[in-house]
Amino acid sequence: MPRKTYSVSFSSDKQADAFDAIAQKLRLNRSALVQAIADGEYGIVPLSTEAQAALIAAVVALQNEASEHTAALIELLQKLPLTQPLQETLNSLDNRDASWVGQAKVFIAQKKPFKLVYHGKERLIRYAEVVHRDNREYLHCWVDEPGQQPDLPELSHNRLFFVGETAQLKPSKAQWQSEGLDSIVVQFRVSFTYRPKAEDQQIQEVEAVSVDGQSWTRVTQRVTNLLWFFQRISRYGDRCVVESPEGVSDLYRSQLKNTLALYEQR
Repeated sequence: MPRKTYSVSFSSDKQADAFDAIAQKLRLNRSALVQAIADGEYGIVPLSTEAQAALIAAVVALQNEASEHTAALIELLQKLPLTQPLQETLNSLDNRDASWVGQAKVFIAQKKPFKLVYHGKERLIRYAEVVHRDNREYLHCWVDEPGQQPDLPELSHNRLFFVGETAQLKPSKAQWQSEGLDSIVVQFRVSFTYRPKAEDQQIQEVEAVSVDGQSWTRVTQRVTNLLWFFQRISRYGDRCVVESPEGVSDLYRSQLKNTLALYEQR
């Protein structure tokens, strides 16, 4: 099995130079230092603030891929007299355990269901995707037991789990859901130049003309997550109208009314 390689990125050249300076003191190159840290072979030496920040940058780089490396590096940094901002950053990283995400990716690649223990509750996952949104990583899953109060019953088996939370995975003998996530087809129209999305099924011009003379474009789209769909189209403001299905249109209108009510209470 080939060895995994991990890249370490820094927010400035000064941080990178500080990290390399640590490696030179130990007569190591950058990758060898990361490996030494992972193996617990790195000893404490006086470190500048920039060097400490460089090591924390290494934590961020390794965190999603190999938590055992991250734990070793965090343990090292906890022994150092960090500045308050760096200590706060370290504390936020120390509270994150994403090791289970790597396990989930293996199950997904093998198309094997698994049980996810998340916030003390066990769920049977029959299908999952690792997705990135707004600089965060999520596990988007088809869960055997639907949500208790879903906004839309057709999507009640689809759930999101943030990878920054602690969780455990267990193998399952259930069947993998080859159909993937539940989805609905939503139609909406916009009065601006629309950029096609991967989930779009059809894009067509319509006869209606907006108040400012702009023609409308009708978009037919496959939707698996209603929250993300509403977040996206809400940016369009009065240049977007949800046409169907009626349940989605009603929910969106209700959301807009609630938002307006908040402004009226100010």
